[in-house]
Amino acid sequence: MKRLVILLVIGLLAAISIPFLFGGRALFGELAAFPLQLLALMLLLIVICWNINALRLRLLLAGRAGRLGQTRAVGIVMSTEFAICATPGGTGGLLTLLGLLARRGVRPAQASAIFAVDQLTDLLFFLSALIGVALYVVIEAIDLNLGWLVGLPSLLLVCGFILLWLVIRHYGRLLQVTGGWLERFKVRRKARFGFARRLLHFRNALIETLRLPRLTLLSVFALCCAHWMLRYSILYLAVKGLDAHIDWAWTFLVQMLSMAAGQLSFLPGGAGGAELTSTALLAPLIGKQSAAAAVLIWRFVTYYFYLIAGAPVFLALAGRAFAKLLSRRR
Repeated sequence: MKRLVILLVIGLLAAISIPFLFGGRALFGELAAFPLQLLALMLLLIVICWNINALRLRLLLAGRAGRLGQTRAVGIVMSTEFAICATPGGTGGLLTLLGLLARRGVRPAQASAIFAVDQLTDLLFFLSALIGVALYVVIEAIDLNLGWLVGLPSLLLVCGFILLWLVIRHYGRLLQVTGGWLERFKVRRKARFGFARRLLHFRNALIETLRLPRLTLLSVFALCCAHWMLRYSILYLAVKGLDAHIDWAWTFLVQMLSMAAGQLSFLPGGAGGAELTSTALLAPLIGKQSAAAAVLIWRFVTYYFYLIAGAPVFLALAGRAFAKLLSRRR
């Protein structure tokens, strides 16, 4: 727990200090001139995103969590996303979702499968969006030397989908290979069979979730697109509020690359890496001061606000179980 708090504090300090290093004293003037009405609109968009994700969760559960209302679903989403922002690599998100859904009778394999399908729809959206951005770059004849910014993430996403397809198609072979590795590492037979059994339960739950009615899955994907279109408009609105101009497609690309770079920092919420990458990509286009201010506002809405608003909800829904887990570890 102490390590997690230390990492979170380091991440917050890095997230705040990097924009100030780029922007200097002029950053305060940029922030003071930012319209409060636009900031309120950006926060409202995040609240709408939480409701969209809650509806996605309810559709994927398909009644397996009993009568789950929208308010309770929003609480689960806020708690999960708080855990994602507060833990390195977002590792706490899945554990939080598993714990909260287990209270409603959802088995861990089912919850994991729902989380996996949710992430798959996100990846499918990003791949589709990157193809759209690539077409935009070609049609608008933008500097093609920057094509690697589109090509590299697209290639990684395609490779990820191919790898996932191979894993699902050759699942039995994967279990055999994994079992052989575990045996070489002298893992007990009971533990090996337990691991294989959990993987099989997860696979069956994943297939069950993917066999939901097509209309349901299409609705989940449509909500996914709506969520990311709104959330990835935050940086564009931040730049616009500073009286600078940049195309929405490039702000989308900057955010995607920044969040990918943030995962490499191993700090909660990608702190440090996201700010450094986004500021470096925006500075040549709108200037250092405006770039630093836009990044600070963007991260406040999409990171600090998630921590501030999500913390009390997380404590209310999962705080007691979290405290029990800590006491057991002690």
